[in-house]
Amino acid sequence: MNKSIFFIFVGLFLSACSNTSFENKVEYKKIQEKLEFNIVDESKALDQVDDFFKKIKDKNKKTNIVISYKIDKSFFVDKVSRSLKSKMFDMNAVKKIVTDDDVQKDILISATYFVVADKKCGILEISSAAQYKFGCSSEYNRALSILNAPVK
Repeated sequence: MNKSIFFIFVGLFLSACSNTSFENKVEYKKIQEKLEFNIVDESKALDQVDDFFKKIKDKNKKTNIVISYKIDKSFFVDKVSRSLKSKMFDMNAVKKIVTDDDVQKDILISATYFVVADKKCGILEISSAAQYKFGCSSEYNRALSILNAPVK
């Protein structure tokens, strides 16, 4: 009798431990935006660059920027750098690369940043509480705060 009760409790205990919990996953998307042009009118080109940086800044504050340029356009790139600094971009995340003269465009600006994809937490209902991914919203908010933290 004692052995059968023991095996029943062991069976119940092992079956309770076999229930797996759901892993809370948050997906990230890597987004890259580019702006390339030849400089004809410097003031119009600077306006175009300023609009591009404003659009990027509105989307994400932590952006890696690569500026590829021909060597004879280095004075323009200095003005672009000052514009970036005035818009409070992290200058450690800005990389400048001199390209060959055989490249077609004078300037190529590439901005890369990450965004959090939609969360797939589901809806908590009494009938499906066992399948609800508890902590999913917290994980989503944590990922948002990491990606959108203020740059100092």
